Amino acid sequence: MHTFAILLLLLLSLSLPADIVAGGHGHGGGHRQYRDVEEWLSELPPAQGERARAILDEERPAILELRERIHAKMEELDSLSYNANTPSDALPRLGWELQSLRDELRARYRHVRERLYEEAGVIFPHQRGRGCRSMIKPAFPQ
Repeated sequence: MHTFAILLLLLLSLSLPADIVAGGHGHGGGHRQYRDVEEWLSELPPAQGERARAILDEERPAILELRERIHAKMEELDSLSYNANTPSDALPRLGWELQSLRDELRARYRHVRERLYEEAGVIFPHQRGRGCRSMIKPAFPQ
């Protein structure tokens, strides 16, 4: 059972789709990685930067809430992983719940990128992550 749980965790941590890749900064010059959102916003033309910041401010609460739920689910999963009294169905159930939250967060990021493109005319740079742990790291200023 523990081998199955470890394999499940490994698969979950490595399974990100190809659509989460680094993007450009929205005003020519090709693709570039940014250290943080503030750096990216500072390089946008003023009108685009203001609109992009407003969109990010609107979307931030939902992103942070999902990140907190992922973090809590990961802690729950970690606490049960090495407990010999863990019910046999608990780890797979938590794994699926974690995957569902990850998918929900990816969909939210996709929505934010679409809004930024449609409403502000910019492409939001997004670094490629490696599973759920990368998704709880801040992508928006807190």
